[in-house]
Amino acid sequence: MVDEKAFEKKKDLNGVMCSKHKYKPAKAFCAVCGKPFCEADLAKIGNEYVCYDCLRAMIKKHGREPTVEFKSLTPILIIGAFVFILMAIYFVFLHIDYAPKLMEDLKSPEARIYMRDVIIALLFFIEAILILLTNKTAFALGIFLSLWMLFGFLAAPSAVELPEITTEYIILRVILPVLALITLLIGKRNLYK
Repeated sequence: MVDEKAFEKKKDLNGVMCSKHKYKPAKAFCAVCGKPFCEADLAKIGNEYVCYDCLRAMIKKHGREPTVEFKSLTPILIIGAFVFILMAIYFVFLHIDYAPKLMEDLKSPEARIYMRDVIIALLFFIEAILILLTNKTAFALGIFLSLWMLFGFLAAPSAVELPEITTEYIILRVILPVLALITLLIGKRNLYK
């Protein structure tokens, strides 16, 4: 049951401290009990904030959690998703000349390299989708894929084969992974709201 006094309290939180953590400034008043809480003690339900005690009571009463609002998709996360799509396209076309071999003989080394590249491209596409859905898994997978790409463990079919250093190589193997890391680190708070 919503406390009517909670809505009568003014929204100005200057100097108001959290009810549980007296040393932390309050972010909002709970829409149910009306007490002030810091960000760590609040869940956003729709357009309102609810403290975890009231949320637990609501779950106990109704048997499920109320519908929670989607996390915000910021421009930095959209840029990050675009970067991962570019890296996916890179892997699809990295060994495109091996694609005909795939149709001829699935066990040939060229076919295996191309299948590996397509699987890697799928991982990058999945990462882009996870970012756009603001999924928490996106951060860990994105960091892993970016570092893996940056350190070059994926490009060379064998450990002794070193790729030729070209402008394309620098852009696709260094600049894009670094850009992806930056967008993930900046956008992390939007993935973990």
